Amino acid sequence: MSRVRRAVLAVIAAGTLGAVGVPAAVADPSSPGPSEGGTTNDDTPTFKFSSSEAGSTFECRVDSGAFAACSSPHTTSALSDGEHTFEVRAIDPAGNVDPTPASRTFTVDTTAPPGDDDDTTAPPGDDDNDTTSPPDEQTGL
Repeated sequence: MSRVRRAVLAVIAAGTLGAVGVPAAVADPSSPGPSEGGTTNDDTPTFKFSSSEAGSTFECRVDSGAFAACSSPHTTSALSDGEHTFEVRAIDPAGNVDPTPASRTFTVDTTAPPGDDDDTTAPPGDDDNDTTSPPDEQTGL
């Protein structure tokens, strides 16, 4: 089997199609970051990834930002609530850049679920923002 054919098969087996001789970045399916199409309450998600070619370096970006050098695992800067796309591309030691970056689209939702009260540890009346009332002495409610 020729070296070129082995390189192509390795890229296909990794789940990322790329040009012959060009490294492919592969998102780690066990990555602690949000899954493809998933929702997270973490506004600084972390992603793990690897390359199909040893010695490769990486560039990452979020949404339409510029690619910048990064390493795995990579934690994003704080993201606003809403849909985002994380992309990573590999660059091999010869300078060949992955033309098809691995990507993951996900939603950040940091809003508390309905009925969640952030002030659950302070006794009633201890906080000016507390809207709970002490229990009624006769009914206990």
